[in-house]
Amino acid sequence: MLKTFSMDEGRTNKTPIAVGLYLTKVTEQATKAATKEYQSQVGSLIYGMIETRLDLAYTVSSISQFA
Repeated sequence: MLKTFSMDEGRTNKTPIAVGLYLTKVTEQATKAATKEYQSQVGSLIYGMIETRLDLAYTVSSISQFA
């Protein structure tokens, strides 16, 4: 999944999301291609969360609000 979205060179963290992180919606209008890419990434995370990583549930639910 990381290779699919060109994120295989990323760094690792002990927690999936920083404690107390507040996410906000982007104020500028996103292109349809960028929106589809984001939705695809969130969908892949949901699949990974359900199948293997239940500890990602909070993080995935937080970012999926913006899909």
